[in-house]
Amino acid sequence: MTKIPVDLEAEGRALGGALASINWANDVATQLHVAYFSDPQNAHIFSIIKQLVETDSEVTLDKIFDLGAKKGVSAQHIIGLNSLGTRAIPFEDLLASLKEAHFKRSVQNLGRELFEQMGQTKLKEPDILNLIDKSLNAINQSSGRKKTSYEIGEILDDPNVVERYSKLKADRDRGASVYKGIPTGFLDLDE
Repeated sequence: MTKIPVDLEAEGRALGGALASINWANDVATQLHVAYFSDPQNAHIFSIIKQLVETDSEVTLDKIFDLGAKKGVSAQHIIGLNSLGTRAIPFEDLLASLKEAHFKRSVQNLGRELFEQMGQTKLKEPDILNLIDKSLNAINQSSGRKKTSYEIGEILDDPNVVERYSKLKADRDRGASVYKGIPTGFLDLDE
């Protein structure tokens, strides 16, 4: 059986910190995403905290208990999270851990989806590569990373491409040291 990448301790500490501090609640609401939480109860609590912060409502245990009960979150779970909020761990460390676990789960899910599709359909190589590319871009977007690949049309449609090219050419013409890129072996293209 495949192990699912999770960090329940980081999930609990992030949410517990949000229950203990309005600053943490704001950080949790603005810097985290529901997909970072693998435990469904934690995901519900995150959604409640985010809703409270976005509506400028105070994040209190009473509100978490009330709204959590409507979503099936146990009071014992909330009490457990509340006790984790008193231990000092930098928020940035928790954020990095949650993002990494989410990223690994996303890649694992992509692998599983591709495996299933390979057995069920007769996808050709270009279709497979396109599916992988779209999936990786979706993973990167949900993880806050930059896009990994671009279609040539996207590059050429960028209004700044001509400006960037002109600047590089001007730098080269005046003899400035510029990034030369990766040699392709085609002299005209490299030039």
